[in-house]
Amino acid sequence: MHPDLKAWLHDPVQIAPYTGQDGYGSPQYGPSVSYLGRIERRFQTAATTTGAMLVEQTTLFLAEDAVIDERSQVTLDGSITPIQGLKLVQDIQGNLDHYQVFF
Repeated sequence: MHPDLKAWLHDPVQIAPYTGQDGYGSPQYGPSVSYLGRIERRFQTAATTTGAMLVEQTTLFLAEDAVIDERSQVTLDGSITPIQGLKLVQDIQGNLDHYQVFF
């Protein structure tokens, strides 16, 4: 990730890697690791049959050195937030540049 873009990563997040399942099928996680990321929130109004509803979409940008996959447990602002999508963004040479995590 370009150093100028890394300077924008100022939001603390905790990521616990997925390690497997227990005997009951519940997910198990390793110890949380702190990273700095950039959290961007967007709000949209969606029309439903019962009226308008405000929908939030959150994107987290992380540097390439973060350890994360779709099953990781992410804590934003003190709350565990389930990952809805993960995008690996490559640079011009095809190397991993950064992650975009969607909630």
